[in-house]
Amino acid sequence: MLGFFRKFLTSWPVLALLGLVLVAFVITGVGDPFGGGVGKAGSLARVGSTSIGENQFLSQFDRIVTRARDAQPGVTRQEIAKQGGVQQVLDQMIGGAALDDFAAAHGIVASERAVEINDITITGNRYELRYELPAQ
Repeated sequence: MLGFFRKFLTSWPVLALLGLVLVAFVITGVGDPFGGGVGKAGSLARVGSTSIGENQFLSQFDRIVTRARDAQPGVTRQEIAKQGGVQQVLDQMIGGAALDDFAAAHGIVASERAVEINDITITGNRYELRYELPAQ
């Protein structure tokens, strides 16, 4: 019985069929067929050469949830999402990526001498920067 399966699985028509199935999985983007069906974290948006990934988005959304809980204890992630928080965070990230891409394309950068930070005051989880422009 095992000999039959061994001979059957090594015949060229069966190997060709298995190869076609493998190619179909790779082309359709179902994920890595050898990785147990678990795909990589995808990209939510792409702006120019910048890609906004799921992990970046979740990290930013968690920061927004933390700030909202500081202002209003007891608020849940679900409530923030229902109030448009997900779309707002994604829009902010896309806008920031577009601004970065525009600045990079046009050579707009801040030099190290443009702004000198003189003092940083940290109070709880808030901080205040005091800076001054260099004398010209």
